[in-house]
Amino acid sequence: MLALSLLGQPVITLNRRPVTGFVSQKALALLAYLAVESEQPHGRSLLAQTFWPDQTEAVARKNLRDILFNLQKLLRNRDANPLYLLITRSSVQFNPASAHTLDVKTFIY
Repeated sequence: MLALSLLGQPVITLNRRPVTGFVSQKALALLAYLAVESEQPHGRSLLAQTFWPDQTEAVARKNLRDILFNLQKLLRNRDANPLYLLITRSSVQFNPASAHTLDVKTFIY
């Protein structure tokens, strides 16, 4: 079970253990964004431009790949059933059907 507490200081836990080791604050920000906006897939190009607007597209896409690799490792995504992150060559989506809680959505609804 992945728990994302984003109201206040962000706290991410997996099976009640803190998730640490994010390669950057942008990695945590990307995870939060994907979790909150999980209704549809997000294009990799748009994510890259959004998170690294001052970088070339090639550099921004590499940064995105690096962060996605980090997130998959931290969340043990390949072992999750269903997966937390749905990643294709062109898009990324936080799986709304995954075993997770998200305080922001609980608060809103």
